[in-house]
Amino acid sequence: MMIRTRAFVARETATRRAVRDDTGSKERLTTVLKLLYARIELREAMEDAAKTVSKLAADAEQADLVELLREAPREAYSFQNAGWPSDVVGLRTEELPGVVLERYNTRQSVCFCGVLPEISRAWASVDNSLFLWRLDVADDVPVEYSGEEQAIVAVGLVKPKAGVFLEAISYVLVIATTVELVMVGVCLEDGGRELTLHPLQYSCPTDATIMNDITSTPDGRIFLAGADESLYELVYAQSDTWHSKRCKKVRHSSNLSSMLPSVLRLKGSDALKQVIVDAKRGILYTRSEQGVVHVYDVGPLAKDAPRRVAEVKNVAQLAAQARGQGSLFSSATSSVRKGAKLVHIAIVTPEESSVVTLVAICADGRRIYLTSLPPSRGYSSRSLSGSSRSAPSRLSVVEQRDPPPQGGNQRGMTTAQALLNTTSRALEIEAGFYSSGVLLLSDATANDSDARLILSNRDLALPPHLQLPPPTPPPSSGSGTRGLREVVTLHQLDGRCASSLGSLGEIPLPKSVQEALEPPYPAGTLPEARVTTTGLLSELVTQYVCPRRRFVLMTNAGLVRFEKARPIDILRSLLEKNIPEQIEEFFKSYGPIEAAAMCVALAVSGAESNAIILAAKRAFDDPRLTGEPTIVEDSYAQNQENNGGSFNMGRAIVQPILTFSSAQRGLFLFTARIMSSTWERPI
Repeated sequence: MMIRTRAFVARETATRRAVRDDTGSKERLTTVLKLLYARIELREAMEDAAKTVSKLAADAEQADLVELLREAPREAYSFQNAGWPSDVVGLRTEELPGVVLERYNTRQSVCFCGVLPEISRAWASVDNSLFLWRLDVADDVPVEYSGEEQAIVAVGLVKPKAGVFLEAISYVLVIATTVELVMVGVCLEDGGRELTLHPLQYSCPTDATIMNDITSTPDGRIFLAGADESLYELVYAQSDTWHSKRCKKVRHSSNLSSMLPSVLRLKGSDALKQVIVDAKRGILYTRSEQGVVHVYDVGPLAKDAPRRVAEVKNVAQLAAQARGQGSLFSSATSSVRKGAKLVHIAIVTPEESSVVTLVAICADGRRIYLTSLPPSRGYSSRSLSGSSRSAPSRLSVVEQRDPPPQGGNQRGMTTAQALLNTTSRALEIEAGFYSSGVLLLSDATANDSDARLILSNRDLALPPHLQLPPPTPPPSSGSGTRGLREVVTLHQLDGRCASSLGSLGEIPLPKSVQEALEPPYPAGTLPEARVTTTGLLSELVTQYVCPRRRFVLMTNAGLVRFEKARPIDILRSLLEKNIPEQIEEFFKSYGPIEAAAMCVALAVSGAESNAIILAAKRAFDDPRLTGEPTIVEDSYAQNQENNGGSFNMGRAIVQPILTFSSAQRGLFLFTARIMSSTWERPI
């Protein structure tokens, strides 16, 4: 009996242990399943978040310029809203250095001046002396170079070829006098604050040709526009060879009439006034005094000898014919013909357009957008690589844009209304500048007090028909946001532009900002893993990384510096003034989602005052501006329940739909904006 009892106890103990172990296994299994389900839910949530960020980041690039031009809206131009700050920020004029003015008063022949934004310097030449001083320092003592005997007529800044000069030579100044071309080394120290000039013993004669303009490629090729209608290149190497000097001038184009004695020429010389290079596409353009534009093919990455492929003798006439206006300028009045004169040409980068390659600015403020690419190129592809390059073959008009208006102060005003709503004189543009969607024009007459600066840049606010009172967000369709609309700002100047070339410029972004926009890849990254940004990023995206764009203008009254306001700067100013109607108008103009993203940026930037941070938080949390989240229930089920109806067994149950507020969506958008530069890169 005792033995049977012991056996029973042993079996019972084993059974209990087995049950306990089984229970522990079930608990462990339950824990594992919970972790697995949590991981699946986390992965699904992260995938949904990634899809949201990818969708928002995909909208970072602007539409191709050709699409914006061809979907031209009726509201082509507008002015800033009443009570809003100007797009021109911090404009100030500084007199020329005293030593320059003293030398100018005792000059014997000529003087010229301009800006070199790449090294943040302004320059002025008086007779045979050249002066350089900093753009960002008031009363800076100029650096003087007086190593030439003849008068200086043109100055250009070049990034030299690799391996030719010492590494300490950051840039090279190409100085053109009346008799020779001279290269002078530029050494920058202390982050560019200190500059020294070093003669390089590189020079060659001009053969009595006056050079009007100097430009270069990123690889160091130097091109010059000659007053004898010829295109020249300054070729330089590390040392002389048995068949070539280390520095020489090469003529790439010539006109037969320029080779004849002046008494045998049938017409006057048409001097080249401007030369520019599109290194990414491998295209070079020249503009003459009478407006003749030549197109040259310089090969992939601009490494081949220039080959002329197209010539347009009258760009304005070509644009009129493209509009179906026939010979509009052949019988026009002298004032109309004067307005049709070409005063400036500028490159349209591949990032901005895959079709438009050049913009020409006329004296009356009109812009003519042209292409030199063959028609088979197509209007959708964006390619920056040399392998898929399409060689230039023509110069054709793509679109024409009317001059900026001069009167009115209403956003959304149509072009016709704006042009009629002014009693001002016609524009007389003497200098222009265009880069990445920003147009600067210097307008002046014989009276210096009438000089004006005109800034025209893309209006990033919603089109008027999509502007809804907050907190209602705009329709999700982006088709209504297409079309080039621009905001025009006019500002009085103290003097006229100093020269038609080289007196207007933009100071480049710091290298750290450029790397933030396009972070460098680690060493050893495979080419197939590199993702190249092919489109021009909208300022709504870059404003969270880039400071305000800075511009400089040299006038006969001194150096003018100013910055272009970003949308977030306008919001900051409105929040500082704290006028509810103007803040509400901003949320209406840009949409509550975009405005909420800007509020987040101001609140977390760390560089704003406490007052601005609190105002941004209040606007972000205000349901009258950003709305509240809503849940859309099954309307059919609610109606049946309210009416006491029976339940429909055959009908699918519709899950409630959660709609986030504009504040929540603005937070998502801000996240996508700051991650857009690296989001699509492989890990």
